[in-house]
Order: sequence, then structure tokens, then C-alpha cells
Amino acid sequence: MWSRVQKAAEEHYDRSENCSFTTFVAYEYTEAFDQNNMHRNVIFRNESVSDLPVTVYDTGRDSFPSLWRQLRETCIDKENGCDVMAIPHNSNLSGGLMFRDPRSVEEQEDRLFFEPVVELVQHKGASECRFDRRLGRGLDTVDEACDFEQIPGDNLNMMGTVHGEVRSEKAQLVELDEFARRNMVRNVLKDGLALQQETGTNPFVMGFIGSTDTHSATPGGANEADYVGHLGRRDAEFTNVQDHFYSNPGGLAVVWAEENSRDSIFSAIRRKETYATSGTRPEVRFFAGDYAEDLCSDPEMLTTAYRKGVPMGGELSDVDEQGPEFLIAVRKDYGTQVYPGTDLQRAQVIKGWVDGEGKTREKVFDVLGQADNGAGVDAQTCAPTGEGIKQACTVWRDPDFIPGENAFYYLRVLENPTCRWSTRQCQAAGVNPFASSCEEQAVRANEAARESGATGDVYNKCCLDPAEQPFYSPVIQERAWSSPIWVNTHSESLQ
Repeated sequence: MWSRVQKAAEEHYDRSENCSFTTFVAYEYTEAFDQNNMHRNVIFRNESVSDLPVTVYDTGRDSFPSLWRQLRETCIDKENGCDVMAIPHNSNLSGGLMFRDPRSVEEQEDRLFFEPVVELVQHKGASECRFDRRLGRGLDTVDEACDFEQIPGDNLNMMGTVHGEVRSEKAQLVELDEFARRNMVRNVLKDGLALQQETGTNPFVMGFIGSTDTHSATPGGANEADYVGHLGRRDAEFTNVQDHFYSNPGGLAVVWAEENSRDSIFSAIRRKETYATSGTRPEVRFFAGDYAEDLCSDPEMLTTAYRKGVPMGGELSDVDEQGPEFLIAVRKDYGTQVYPGTDLQRAQVIKGWVDGEGKTREKVFDVLGQADNGAGVDAQTCAPTGEGIKQACTVWRDPDFIPGENAFYYLRVLENPTCRWSTRQCQAAGVNPFASSCEEQAVRANEAARESGATGDVYNKCCLDPAEQPFYSPVIQERAWSSPIWVNTHSESLQ
């Protein structure tokens, strides 16, 4: 099988001047003891790869440190051009085990080398941060936008619903106070700064990507409007709504590379010049450096931004007492004629730092647009209403910057509200989540589905009351997250 993977990657890699399609030799490492997700996507730079993939059968409960050690032995140390990375995904379902404090210098160094980026969103939920709308508070956050595509549970049993019935107690809602902080990547980044303050080294320096995690060979199939599921026969027809209601179409990985080639893309991921989207395709630029206020009007804006600063994923260590300027440039996903894109609502800078008392802190700054821009959706057709930002650019400085204080900053871009995939599929079945008669409509739709061979509860989830749910809403805001930029004003470099 491993030989077939290599052969397929080679056959489909366009090595011509067209650079039309780039493949990588890769596989998924699928450790999940006790259903705690520790999966990694293992991706090789080129055709020089390990003789065999390192799997959970090789690592056992020694887990990812053993994966890293064996990748080093079977690839890096061969000195034959082999290079490899491992991208963790779904830390939201890891039961708090994905990002532990390093237990040795070797583990710390291997994490920094092998895992330059983390998957922030995919079809089994988002891992940025967590806010329980029902309780009105979050997991070490007050950021209300952190309710986006959250899975109730914290492990892979969340997929254990059959005919609308949850078949595993571990799949039930994990209350906020019992949910591990480090399931959420923003908390991991903050804790990395705290560890850096204690030890001199930050072990959690990770950029962001998104993915679909499709199991149906449909990479990039992240459109809410025509989502057919990512689990093959397990989500055919109505079973998406019935059994996979809390899943979603997943996200996309965006890489700022010089060209569409293996070396260029792999190097860009290694330096973390990447961003994640929840499935749409907005264009996002994020830099920090010594910039003039009018940089956005400079015809050489990007050249200047690279020359006088660092892009997303970079590190700044030489800053003045006022702090760096951040260049923020965004453009909406214009979509296609069939599926037009959505205007942007706002762009936010997320800051994390450790205060003078050693406590991790965070703050969200709205830097472009505003939350109350009047946009929404038509409750009958799901058509977007109102307008937002098509494209915008600004140079921003942190008004709360404190000299000598280490921090990270990343950009989050929110689109105007749109209907969630489940809302569209419920409406297609004659059940409108916005309607006061939703439950009556669900009864009729259930009867029709059962006449066609369905079993159990099919459409009742369509009528969940968002006010009573910690995370679910029939309307979502698609988004993008840039990799962080670290302002490292003391102790050793992060890289």
C-alpha cells in the first residue's frame, strides 16, 4: 500500500512549467486510545520518504514522542533528502492530551521541528477556542465568537450516533468546567508563552491551517450549500442531519508559497506562512514590522511589508517601545456564478500574552468593520441580506503594548452571516429551523423519511432552540485565521 501511495503521488505531480497540480507523499497517523484523538497528518517534502510509514502499531502508547523519534530515525537522520512534518488535527477531541508540557528537551525540540502548524478546523469541529452561549462564558475566554462549530464532547465518540440516538456516554456534552483548556489552540499558545517565561523556550510555536478531513476522496469539498458529508456511505441521504448534525463541511489550508511546487509549499508550511479558513476562500495578509501609516496605498506594499517586517508565522524581536505596526489586508471570497461569495463583516486581531503576575491573558481587537453592520439571512430562502466589506486594508498598532512583554497576535476575519449546511438540508426536507411551526414540519418530514426506509429520529434536530444550546445556531459566520506573529522581546528566539 505504501508503494502505491508513492506511485500515485508521483504520477499526478505536475513537474512541468505549468505547475498545475502538486502532490505530496503522505499518510495519517491515527492513534486514538480510549477514543482520545491524537491523529497527525504526516507529510513528506519530496519522493525521498521512510521505507515504511510509522503507525500507531509502531508507537503504541508512547504516542507522538515515539512518532517523532521514529520519523527522525527513518527519515531526517538518513541525510538523503528526506524531510517530513506531522500536523496535529482535532485537538478539540483529544481529551486534553494533544499538547502536554514537554517531558524532556528532546520532546520539546521534536515538537518544534516536526509540528510547525496545527489544523484549526475540520469536519469534526473547530479548535481555536470555546465559548458556551448557554452559560454566557468561555474556556479561559470571554470571546463570544468562540462558539463556532464546537463539538459537545471531547473525544471521537462524538461520531457514535446511529439513527439519531447517541450510543456512547462519552459522546455526551462535556461541561465547560470539565473540558480541558488545551483542547483549544489559543489556550495552548498562551501556555506556550507562560512556559517560555519559566524555561526560556516556547514549545508551542504553531501556525494554522484548516482541512476537510474528508473520508470520501473529496478534498476541498467544504461548501455549505452542497455538502454531502465526508464519511462515504455513513452520511448518505438524510443521515447527515440525523447522525452527524454537529459535524460540518470542514475547512481549507492556505499557503503563501513562491510557486506551486513541493519544495516551495513545504518550506512555506515549515515557516508557518499559512492561514486556515472554515471552508470559504477569502484572501488574508498579515504582517508586523516597522511600517508607515500609508503603506496600504503603496504600490509596492507587499515588497515593503516583507522587507521591513515579517509575515504571518514570523517572529519579531527588535521592536521599539510603542510596539510594531501590523499590516492587515483582506479581500472577500468572490465565489462563482453558481455559488457567489459572502461579504466580510469584520477583521479582528487576537492577542495573547502573560501579564506581570505570570497570568496568561488575551484580548480581541476589532480593526476593520463592525459586528452590527445589519447583514443577515432571509429566513425562507437563506439568501444573504445586507452588505459588508469587499476588500480593505489598514495599518494597526496595539494600543495596550507593553515593552518587554512577550505576546502573539493573529488575524481572524469573519464573514457576514450565512445559513449553516444543516439549515439548508433541513429546509430542503420541508423543515425550517427559523419557523415557529418547525416541530410540526419535522413530524411530517420524519413520516415521509420513514416511508422511504429511515429509522428513528431523522429531522427533529432541525428544530433545536439556539437559546438552549451551548454552541449550535442555524446561522454561522464563515471565517479565516492567520498564523500568529510572535513578538519576542526577551529570552531566546522561538525558532
